[in-house]
Amino acid sequence: MRAGWVALLLAAVLAPGCRDARFDAHVPPGAEFERLLQRDLGAYFAVRFRGPVHERHELLQAGPARVGAYPTYYAWVRVASAGAPPLEGVVVLRAVERTHFQVVDFASADELRRDLGLAERLFPRSVAEEVRGRLKRSTGADRR
Repeated sequence: MRAGWVALLLAAVLAPGCRDARFDAHVPPGAEFERLLQRDLGAYFAVRFRGPVHERHELLQAGPARVGAYPTYYAWVRVASAGAPPLEGVVVLRAVERTHFQVVDFASADELRRDLGLAERLFPRSVAEEVRGRLKRSTGADRR
């Protein structure tokens, strides 16, 4: 009897529809997505720069990656703050409960240039390829 319940529970937990619903439940609705992303990236970099910032970003994938329980996004960011050199690089974010994005990691373009294998270790292959292309096009002005 116990084995039957365990099998039923595993089937319910591992069923793709159940997993997708829980996963998708974290993604902010379309109208809020960009606003929340801008807000949370700005807050993250304001702490790093110790003041107000101007942040621009571009998502590196069309949709979220499935990393753990939360939808994960990769974005190329350019950040400027008065009196500080501009910063460029890749940020890794998780969408959480449709209310906010959590920055998981940030790798500056300078770090990625110094360690040519870093992109492959940190990001999925398609993102790493996009990062390499952007590194070739970027200005190299992120000396922070």
